[in-house]
Formats: sequence, structure tokens, C-alpha cells
Amino acid sequence: MIDLFGSVYQFGWVYRLGDFNGDGCEDMGFDYMHYPSYQIRQSIIYGGSFQEQVVSNGEASYSYSCSIHGIGDINNDGYADFTTAFATPTTNPTHNLIRLYYGNAAGNTDNPITLIYCQYGVSRGSKPLGDMNGDGYDDFMGYITDEGMHAWLGGTNINYAVPDFDMSPPWYGGHFQRSLEHGDFNNDGYEDAVGARFGNGFAVWLGKQNVNGTADYIQYNPGYENYGYSLVTGDFNADGYDDIAIAASHEYDPWPSGNFNGYVWVYGGNAELEDTTVGVEDYLTPAVGAPERLRVFPNPARTGDVVTLSYEGAPPLKSEHCEVRLFNIKGQELYSGRASRHHKGQGFELPKEALDRLPAGIYLISLNPGNGKTATARLVLAE
Repeated sequence: MIDLFGSVYQFGWVYRLGDFNGDGCEDMGFDYMHYPSYQIRQSIIYGGSFQEQVVSNGEASYSYSCSIHGIGDINNDGYADFTTAFATPTTNPTHNLIRLYYGNAAGNTDNPITLIYCQYGVSRGSKPLGDMNGDGYDDFMGYITDEGMHAWLGGTNINYAVPDFDMSPPWYGGHFQRSLEHGDFNNDGYEDAVGARFGNGFAVWLGKQNVNGTADYIQYNPGYENYGYSLVTGDFNADGYDDIAIAASHEYDPWPSGNFNGYVWVYGGNAELEDTTVGVEDYLTPAVGAPERLRVFPNPARTGDVVTLSYEGAPPLKSEHCEVRLFNIKGQELYSGRASRHHKGQGFELPKEALDRLPAGIYLISLNPGNGKTATARLVLAE
């Protein structure tokens, strides 16, 4: 039994943090509603001693609006790092607040790094991705907005203001990103990531020296009601390749149209998994760390989607409009116009007429912010 400070009015979730203080015992994250204050507390439960250390507490919008996630050792100093996510009432300017804590021997949590605070919609949780680019630093997914699933490469000088890549499609499993995991599925020495979307399927992003966020493999729902409800990874058959187990919890439709059976599928890792984003020399999608990049979300997109374009590699743009051009893969221009700043202030919104009457396929899109630099990216238009 673990003694907590005061009484617990409502339990939250328990999360794996890794060894935050480097004492050789892995630690747990725990959030709960405290009694009699009725405030949400986010705490570390230290392995070995099982003592609680309160990291943060305060008034939250509801009990499931918070999380505390381990993200690996992102600065390779021997201590595991973690993030907290907190949602205050909507009248608070930091309605959505995500902070990052570096592990240390003293277990000090006094000076976190703020990843984001905002009032618009954002996921409340981060997830570890392992070392996807093989540089010795763990990488992580920080949070999701309607512009993408934002990920950072680990290192000693991380720019938290700009994600290193966005993972597309943004499939992460809903509440607390419970279906976004990692493992080395093709045994090439780089960690890979897998994420599911409830009812849709799952996507795999393969690790490599120059990581990008485009999925290399997508498995769609074979026809089960709750396919993708949760997933785990591991080398289940001890062949040296990590595998993916994905679940569909029981169906809700009563007999005879449905049943209450649950299902689990195991997809075996293998050497045939390969990076599908470098099948040809693609000079329009530069490697991570290149001077400037264009992020397109969602990608793939469908006619009618609100597509946002974010230009990277320059100071924040003050312009309310950018020139945007759309080409087919032969280089023929199909659209030229102006993209207006997105209503939430991040990136620019592609005019909907740019995609009108276009067939499904691969297109090239360029954005010129008026500073003499043009960034280009691929846009996949789905049926």
C-alpha cells in the first residue's frame, strides 16, 4: 500500500516514468483528485521507497484532463525525463499547459520547461518514441493540435518552439495517447513508432538517420467495431524483431447483429519493412535539420478538409497572407493564390478551391512567405 498526501477523492491513471532520479529503481507517475481540496494532483511515486512527491496541483476542468508521462532520456544524461499535462478551467489563460521535467539525482521539479500553454485544443499527454534516428538521444511526441502530431528529436540543445517533425496521420489512440508505442520492428537498430486510431487502423513510422513524419505502413480496420482500442509492442516470439499487438474490445451491438467477444491481432516484425518515403530521390522533402521545411496537415488530405501550411526555418512570420502554388507531379501548375493565416494563429490555411475537382494523387505544394524563401512539400490527396 502506498500512502498519499491526504485522501483520494477520485483516482486518475498510473504511468511509467522510468528512473527519474537515477537510483536504479524505475518510478511511476500518478494523477488523482485530492480530498478535501478537490484539486488535481500529479505526483511521482518513487520506486524502491514508494514515497510520493507532488509535482503539481491545482484546479482542473475535470479529473481526466491531466496526465504525467515518461518520455525517455531525451538529453542522454542517465536520468529519465517526463512531461505533465494539465487543463485548467476555460477562463484560465493557461487552459492547456504541458511542461517538461529533466531527470536529476535530487529529484528536483522546481524549474520545468513549458512546451505549450494555450486555450485552443491540444492533447494532454506526451509519449516516448525511443531513439528513432540512432544518435543516442531518446525522441518523443510532445502533444497534438489540429495542425499535427508534434515530435522532437532528443539532444542537448532542443528547440522546443518548433517540432522537428510531425507524425502523419495523427493516430495516437485517443485519451492519454494509449495507442502510440515504439519498438524496432525491422531490427535495423533504429526505433520505430506505431500509432492507432480507434476504429480506423494503425500506422507505422520507421526510424532512420533522417527521420520524417510520413507513415511507412498503414493497416486499416479489417471490419471490427473497436479495432485499435489499444496496442502494445514487444518481441513476442523472440526472433529479434519487435511485434505489434492491437486489440478490438468487445462489440456493443447485441446479438444477433454483434457479439460481446474481444479480439487481439499480432503483427510480426520483419526485415521487409522499409522506408517508403525515399523510393525515389526526393529533393523537395529535406532531411530533419535542413534550413527550412513546409509542414502540411492533414496529409493525406481529402477534398473539403481544412489544410494548414506551416513554414519553418525562419523567425515567426508577421504577414497575414502567403503566396501558395499547387503542382502535379509533372510540375504543371494547377493553382496559384494566397493562403490566409489560420484562425488560431499557427500557420496558413490553404484555400479550399485549391483542391476542388482534383483527383486523388500526389501533388507538390509551395509556400512563399514573402521573405525570398520558398518551401515545398508533397501533399497526398486521398479519395
